[in-house]
Amino acid sequence: FIKNVFPRVKDLINLTIAGYKLICLNQSGTEVTTKGVKTTTAAEKINTFQATKCEFGTPLPIAYGTCRLSPNLINYQDFEAQQRTTTVKTGKKSSSTTIDYAYYVYVELALCEGIIDGVNKIAVGGIQYKSLAELNSSGSEGRGLALAVGDSDQPTAYMESRHPDIAVGYKDMAYLYGTIYLGMNSASMPSYSVEVLGKLRDSGDGKDANPADIIIDLLTYVGLADYVDAESFDNYRNYCEQA
Repeated sequence: FIKNVFPRVKDLINLTIAGYKLICLNQSGTEVTTKGVKTTTAAEKINTFQATKCEFGTPLPIAYGTCRLSPNLINYQDFEAQQRTTTVKTGKKSSSTTIDYAYYVYVELALCEGIIDGVNKIAVGGIQYKSLAELNSSGSEGRGLALAVGDSDQPTAYMESRHPDIAVGYKDMAYLYGTIYLGMNSASMPSYSVEVLGKLRDSGDGKDANPADIIIDLLTYVGLADYVDAESFDNYRNYCEQA
């Protein structure tokens, strides 16, 4: 193929095939001779993080009971590409080298209003994990994610050490933070679905919140606690428990 399409080796300098650059240098570089062929394929390096959900003004939900939430990206820093080079012998004097790029970025992912009790199952890009610990031990998340439950306004240690001028804490907001692995030759933000252990779980069956207590909490939240009729809500609470 090479001999028929490119009669002279020096004409084979840069050829792009299916998104990869095939580099076959001339006499001063790669040897494409009867003695052997050495080729290098390099993926195109991506220079920009491709965030899929980073929306200003998105309402912060209140998590009652146990519920699933999709977090909103509120901060990202230090997008980086790590080159991975693999060389395989294809003959006695021939070899093939592949250059790929693994991408990482530090993120902060808002979940809901805090304080929450924690998180359970997490789905990342369609892959389900039983816990945050299992997710981190799988190796798919680079250097791991941590949970801030919303009880502190202290910035993360990462932001304080690397970006102290813009480091802020988020009291009363639960969020995940850490450096995540985006993928090999992909710089897109993966999708997340997080099972949150929210408020008032003890008012129900330990998993779900009792609807009567949810209504009372919301009325109190907006300053209408004086309009709550305790007897009526006690009856409604009992009804929900028996339903």
